[in-house]
Amino acid sequence: GRSCACGALQKALIELKSEGVTRATKIPGVHDPLDPEFTILKQRLARRIRYEHTDVREMDLAHLTEVAERVITDDLEYLIEKSVSIDQADFAVVSGIQVHNWAGGPNATEPSLEFIAPTKVYVVVGGQTIMIDLMQLPSLTPRQMSILAKHGPHGEYIGNPAAEESTVSSCPVASTLVGFTGNYIAQRMGTGSGEEKVQKLQLPKYTPLPRLPR
Repeated sequence: GRSCACGALQKALIELKSEGVTRATKIPGVHDPLDPEFTILKQRLARRIRYEHTDVREMDLAHLTEVAERVITDDLEYLIEKSVSIDQADFAVVSGIQVHNWAGGPNATEPSLEFIAPTKVYVVVGGQTIMIDLMQLPSLTPRQMSILAKHGPHGEYIGNPAAEESTVSSCPVASTLVGFTGNYIAQRMGTGSGEEKVQKLQLPKYTPLPRLPR
């Protein structure tokens, strides 16, 4: 459906389609003094679209967002090239597009998370660049997403322990992987009222067999 995640990009897309890329492409440094931020943004996007030989008439907001990401990443790498000596400093670059959460409110059953869709991830160690493909990592399970959603931006726990202890599973979303609370396990095993800790099973010590003579 229609998205208004970024009003500036949406406005730039409408004007670029109506005016054309050539008209919006001006000499760097030339902009509208009454609206410098937006006109500079539109110029940068127009120059990139012309450089990539893309038909702006076929672009949507998602495509223009990807163009903006490439412009920003190029700027970042240009600044790194001018300020960092790769022979003397190790560093990492992680770029992507923020995807806002879809939860309806603080009491929604779906996890309320902010995502980053990675675009370029690499590390430079000892002057050598190593590209990292995060998309090759397995996706999070619904239970893992639920656990992440219960922590604030600084790692603080923002869930409701009392509500979680009253349920069998601490996972609010449908999943074949459920997390049983310590109290529930203790009650089911008959080890106490739930306040006692569940002790780990002690496995017998492994004794290796003697080596046979060759």
